[in-house]
Amino acid sequence: MIIYIILFFLLGCILSDIFINIGYRLPIKENVFVNRKCIKCKSEFTLVDKIPIIGYIKNKGKCPKCNEKLYKHYFLFMIFTGLIYALCFYLLHDKEPNIIYLFYSLVFVSTLLIVIVSDFKYMLILNEVLISSSVLLILLKLYIDYYNEEIVNFMDFGYNIIFMFINFILIYIFMSIIKKIGDYIFKNESMGSGDVKLMSVIAIILGYKMSIVVIFIGAFIALPFSVYNMIKNNNNMFPFGPFLSISSIILFLFSIDFDIILNFIN
Repeated sequence: MIIYIILFFLLGCILSDIFINIGYRLPIKENVFVNRKCIKCKSEFTLVDKIPIIGYIKNKGKCPKCNEKLYKHYFLFMIFTGLIYALCFYLLHDKEPNIIYLFYSLVFVSTLLIVIVSDFKYMLILNEVLISSSVLLILLKLYIDYYNEEIVNFMDFGYNIIFMFINFILIYIFMSIIKKIGDYIFKNESMGSGDVKLMSVIAIILGYKMSIVVIFIGAFIALPFSVYNMIKNNNNMFPFGPFLSISSIILFLFSIDFDIILNFIN
């Protein structure tokens, strides 16, 4: 077990570089498959320098060519992604069907990790990421729901797809209403359209009830940052997408459902 946890941690660390490339480069139409370069001397990092954790420590957080300090958030995001992947395996590896469910889980959390990167950097949630991942997630979810049935009832299959669509629409409407109210109160854009689309995709996986919980937990996590902004008299908006993503990851990984929350409240 411990070996697999370590392997998934390392896998997350390795893939974090790809997620950063997608989140940083896709919005500005750059090639996401080009090796990451130093921000100062533009030299590409070698394979050794990109070895998770070891490369960063070996070079003391600096470019091996010009000694320019590397952004610490690269390292922190690498560790964070590794921990999320390790948790995915530890908490969900025994879910049936094992390999497919684990892959489904990794696709979901990877999508949210990319959202964290792009929204923090550009305050932008990429349509390409949401659309491609949602199609794959729907197909995987349908397979998981029906993998052990010899004969699939097409009525049930159709109802399942309709139910996902209803979840999508309900949260889209709910988020749109919140956005309209917030825009009116603050006389400014209170929430990006990307947040609305993100929550609609999350609703396909978690359902509309848990998606509402995601919004409230995300707002709770974002509260200290909002207070800090007010204390600093910083009028710049900060993205909500990363907090929604973190909230969704927590609820998904720990398999928390709406009934458990209601029982806890009662």
